[in-house]
Amino acid sequence: MFQARNFQHDNQKAVIGSARMAKAITQLPNGRYEIIMVFAKSTRLEFYWIFQARTPRSPIRTWKFMGTAVRDLPQYYSDFGSFVTHCARLRGATVLSVRMPRKRRLAVLQRGTEHESIYSDWNPQEQSSSTDRLRQKSINGRRGKLLWLAR
Repeated sequence: MFQARNFQHDNQKAVIGSARMAKAITQLPNGRYEIIMVFAKSTRLEFYWIFQARTPRSPIRTWKFMGTAVRDLPQYYSDFGSFVTHCARLRGATVLSVRMPRKRRLAVLQRGTEHESIYSDWNPQEQSSSTDRLRQKSINGRRGKLLWLAR
């Protein structure tokens, strides 16, 4: 019998367990703190991860997950700093700190991510044998032509 796997849960754990590229802390008007993170395995659709905490120094296991935001919305923000100020302006919060310890890796991640979303299967997919045969046939077909062009 077919069992559906919960890819979202596994992928979300993988993202949150990866290295932290950037972190910002804002204080909301109600006294709680909002923590905005970018992880190394963040996807294009779940790029900015938003959590709430009671104190700015509370451990990650006590944070309450509030949601994610898409990476590509150029009319509102273009990088991590502008995203933090945009969120703070929307919620009436004050920005306490913005840290980007891995700026170069964050810049590479801003251009492209490894996965599109956490809702898909991240396991490597096997290629069919017909694809391998077609690829080998095209390689064999070009083999003689390349030698002729080199002369």
